[in-house]
Amino acid sequence: MSADNWADCPRCDKNRDGLITETEVKVSESYGKVSVEEFDEMRAQLDRLRKGVLDPTFREDYEIYGAEHGCVMVKYSGRCAECGLSLSFEHEYPLDVDGAS
Repeated sequence: MSADNWADCPRCDKNRDGLITETEVKVSESYGKVSVEEFDEMRAQLDRLRKGVLDPTFREDYEIYGAEHGCVMVKYSGRCAECGLSLSFEHEYPLDVDGAS
């Protein structure tokens, strides 16, 4: 069964941003303390991390149905394949079949 949508995971994005910040600090603190070659490799690693494009890992599945029965049902579930962030819910919306609105 295929997903209805694949999205970027907000938790993974946040974790990646933290890793970039951490790596920036390490590179900055190593200046003048490591060999030129090691420093250049650290900067190259930071550059790759900054340019890295993440594949969407948050799978979203949803259904909306039920108008013909007078109550619309909304079902949603989403889960990240990398970090496990997940959300799932169902909600019913009764239709005003008596015509008040």
